[in-house]
Amino acid sequence: PFINTEGLRQAESILSEYGLQAQKRPGRGLVHMIRLEEGVYSPDEAVLRLKELKRLVSSAFLLPRGEQKVLFAGSFFEELRALKLQKELRAKGVEVTLAPARVTMKGTLLVALNADRQTARQLAEYIGERGLNAQIEQAR
Repeated sequence: PFINTEGLRQAESILSEYGLQAQKRPGRGLVHMIRLEEGVYSPDEAVLRLKELKRLVSSAFLLPRGEQKVLFAGSFFEELRALKLQKELRAKGVEVTLAPARVTMKGTLLVALNADRQTARQLAEYIGERGLNAQIEQAR
């Protein structure tokens, strides 16, 4: 799904270049995100570290990893925004690393109904080269 209007407009333009009509539908799907990972802690320590990090950045959150918790400073669709926050945190003495993730999110699905299989493959590759995500599904 598209979670921002710029990506949606870009994909619509690409489909139009291929002479394809697209339908917009609300839906869910995997979205590539970039998380800023600060560290892995025991559950008790993670809660304390989260409170400290939230003083610097309100977007901080915890996720489980086995018996431990992973502390993240934020999650971003755009890498430039992630890099900007990473730089800001480094200046404040907090080191974070970029951690790619695939997250199921709600958004707008753009469906090209009249594409043959070969065109769909070419289109998915072309869209992927532009940093957008495309899936090919057989019509039911």
